[in-house]
Amino acid sequence: MSLASLARRVRALERRLAPELAFVKMRQLADDLCDDWEYALGMDCSTPEPERFIQRVAHNGLMSDSFGRLKRYLERCQEEKRIPEVYEIVRSTLEWSAHIGLISILREHPDLGRARS
Repeated sequence: MSLASLARRVRALERRLAPELAFVKMRQLADDLCDDWEYALGMDCSTPEPERFIQRVAHNGLMSDSFGRLKRYLERCQEEKRIPEVYEIVRSTLEWSAHIGLISILREHPDLGRARS
């Protein structure tokens, strides 16, 4: 197998698994945000800004029509001084993930696949 044909196969796999890869990437970003948010609340400092998080999501190649919904959710969490839920962040950003069953898995098993520190 040539290097070019191997590269084509890898790109085909990436296209086929694009939704799952986007979900995993968004989950990682949401986990990081929730950890930072929890730390900020515990230290009685300001929580991360929703706009900066949305910029970070976009910078990581995840585009969404529902960034406005995500921003409103995070602003509500700021006002209520509560930690956002990872599954709500992912659901707000990747609406289609509920249709393929990924959100229900995340909600039922919040630590599944989460990186351990």
